[in-house]
Amino acid sequence: MKTIKTIGIFFLIVVVLFIGCAKKTPQDKLEEARQALRKKDVLAAIIILEEILEKYPDDPAADDAHILLAEANYASGDMETCRKHLDAIINKYGLTHPKGAMCFFNKLVTYQKLKQWDDGIAFIKGMIDDTKTTGPIYWQLHLSLGDFYKMKGDKRSA
Repeated sequence: MKTIKTIGIFFLIVVVLFIGCAKKTPQDKLEEARQALRKKDVLAAIIILEEILEKYPDDPAADDAHILLAEANYASGDMETCRKHLDAIINKYGLTHPKGAMCFFNKLVTYQKLKQWDDGIAFIKGMIDDTKTTGPIYWQLHLSLGDFYKMKGDKRSA
């Protein structure tokens, strides 16, 4: 009788834990992914973040998931996937929004890391063509373009 009662209590605990885990919000999952990244468990973070994008694409947490996925892919050396997630935020917000601007500069870092100067230059020129502004963003784009020409060794174009 005591064994049956113990098994019943154990089963009840397992069910409660399962239900509690199943009701995690996208924000809870983001925190799990952040913790995984802090522990350098990139694969676990990627799995959690991709689940957020799949299940909650319209939730505000999806933006943070893209940014954290970019970070995780950068850490793993997958610059193409990193850029894809940064582009999602750049395209959604544009360069005038802080998230879009941050992702733009983070994307530039991916080109610098791999010394892909021509690809970085092409990206910046594309952003200049797409951005119809003459404000600070316009000047920042041109300064970034000059920096890439300098890093490439083409001081004349800079």
